[in-house]
Amino acid sequence: MMEDETEYMLPIFIPHLQSPMIGTEFQHSLSSPATNEDSNRNLVETTGFFLHLTFNGNNRGPNRSTTIQLASQSTEDEAKRCQEQLDTVRQNLLRLETDAAGLERANEVLRSDNEFRELMNLEQNMKRLKQELVNSRALAIQSKEDLTNKLAAANASRTKRFEAERALRELQLCICRRKLEYATARALDDTESSEDDLEPVSNLPEEEERITSLQRNLTELSELNIRAVYEVQEAERLNATRQSDLIRTQLEVEKRISMGENECAIRRQSLTEKRHQLERNISYLATMKSAEELQQKLYYMLEQLQGMAKKLPVQYQQRMPYELLSGLANCLLNETIFKIVEGLTEIQQVTEKQLLQQRLQLLHRHRAEKEELALKPRSPQSEAEKEQIQANHSEELKKADMNLILQLDQLVSDQQSTLEKAGVPGFYATNNPQEIRVQMYLLEFILKLGKQTEFNTP
Repeated sequence: MMEDETEYMLPIFIPHLQSPMIGTEFQHSLSSPATNEDSNRNLVETTGFFLHLTFNGNNRGPNRSTTIQLASQSTEDEAKRCQEQLDTVRQNLLRLETDAAGLERANEVLRSDNEFRELMNLEQNMKRLKQELVNSRALAIQSKEDLTNKLAAANASRTKRFEAERALRELQLCICRRKLEYATARALDDTESSEDDLEPVSNLPEEEERITSLQRNLTELSELNIRAVYEVQEAERLNATRQSDLIRTQLEVEKRISMGENECAIRRQSLTEKRHQLERNISYLATMKSAEELQQKLYYMLEQLQGMAKKLPVQYQQRMPYELLSGLANCLLNETIFKIVEGLTEIQQVTEKQLLQQRLQLLHRHRAEKEELALKPRSPQSEAEKEQIQANHSEELKKADMNLILQLDQLVSDQQSTLEKAGVPGFYATNNPQEIRVQMYLLEFILKLGKQTEFNTP
């Protein structure tokens, strides 16, 4: 079994990896690692592409095969089925392209900015109305302040007039009191004088001037008071008119603002719904494109695998049916498989170098012992010792090679188990040379596709 160990030792790793074929049209019996061994063995050994007929008897000889493989499906049937699948895929792609074109047209309609412009104009009008409302309120406040100022001016004018009148009356009272005092004094001094001799008491010059000034001020204050009262009345009337107009304007502006806000809310809701619809359409288009690219990649890998399988010997082509290759192509859509194989290839190379170094060290030690023995003089004892050392070297080398082969066998078993757990079709633990050879070819396919994928990746 180990005569070809240098060919099929390729690394496999990752103990728990879900198969990327789950949920696709290529999902067969690869749903869990527990069933991979039986399902993969069925794919390789008991597919519909060949039968096993076993003959019992002793007359066939030790080297004669006891199994005959008969084709159960013709190449024409397989080609016909592939053509039907290709037609189905083309129809699906045509339908997807039609849907994508329709969604693109819908997206163009949704991207139209007419409604957005209308919404912006409406919001600008609302801002203008709100500014007008603020201006009218400021005008109303200014009107109230003007009215208050005029009322204060009228009250001040009235107060000054009252003060002037009071000062004039006090002056007149003072004059009357002085005249009375003067008349009384004259009456007491001149008891003998007659009534014809009495002279009237005249005002003093400064009193006359003060009385004239007070009367003039009183006249001016009266006129000012009349004018202030008239202005106050006009201001009250104008303020009442302005207040009425402002209340009516405010109610109208508030109504228009309320209607505008409702319309803006409706427009925003509509734009939000259209934006969400546009995002859903874009996401769906991206999903469609991704699915289309994935489908194209799948069929490209399947085509490459079928092309590589046709170059194999017939006995191995029969062990690689369409179901196995399609399952492998679907599994390789997950690029982690390529990374696993690449990483484990490096691990295997390191292991092989270590084993080779161990064997070289053993051979070097044997050579040193032989050279040391050759330096001794020839004698019957030395010849016997030489034969014994050669026998020991052969036995030790044989044991070392057996140990090396066992380690390589264990490495191959670990690779098979890891591939099986990774969900790669066609891999399971086996010691059958033909099955191992099939797995070697499958690994070779994976490595080639991995290099092509790496080369085509930008």
